[in-house]
Amino acid sequence: MESPLSGIIPELLKHSKATQTVDFGPVAVQLLKCVQAIQDRKHLVIDIKPENFMFSGSGSTARGAGSAVTKLASRIRILDLALVQPWTSIGSHRSNDGTAGVVGTPLYASLNLHNGETPSRRDDLEALGYVIAELIMKLASGHASAELPWREGKSDEEIGKLKSDHVNNISSDFYKNLGGPSVVKIMKEYLDTVRAYPFKKTPDYDDLATLLSKLKVPHPKVHSSRKTPP
Repeated sequence: MESPLSGIIPELLKHSKATQTVDFGPVAVQLLKCVQAIQDRKHLVIDIKPENFMFSGSGSTARGAGSAVTKLASRIRILDLALVQPWTSIGSHRSNDGTAGVVGTPLYASLNLHNGETPSRRDDLEALGYVIAELIMKLASGHASAELPWREGKSDEEIGKLKSDHVNNISSDFYKNLGGPSVVKIMKEYLDTVRAYPFKKTPDYDDLATLLSKLKVPHPKVHSSRKTPP
């Protein structure tokens, strides 16, 4: 492994310096594929967070046809599956018996887990949405320090309350920091879709990948030029 997942941000900006937008779709789709690979093996990642993905060395870049961004995205790997657990029980989907508290990293955990529900595939995908959103915030701002607005919460309960307030309010800073209306539309549809899944629902990975593939984030230089007085 070469660098943390956030290491892909300067690479994306470098390959998009001559454009108005950064094609983030391949990155989001690769992240989804990493999670799907675990779920296809009848397990949940549980602890979805940026630190559990890494950007591999350039020697592992996919060869053949494809854009520079697609090749960059192919270097994303998932690792540190310490909390992985099966979503099946004796051959069928396990039941929603609840948990004693948030499982995984509260900052990225699904709202269902904040409410004490048993983790399911939908919860991995919701958490992934928050990881993707945070990367988009860093990309759109051009600052590696950009982060989810509920990070200021001092407890699991406070983080959950702030997260719910932001995610359920289209006018919140969460959506305002995603770079623009086209990105907001896609991310809201993604989160609305996975959050609406019933507990035992098999995710439609293909549809989710098609949606995420459309993510094009305004280059931070566009924001800078808009803020410059005439």
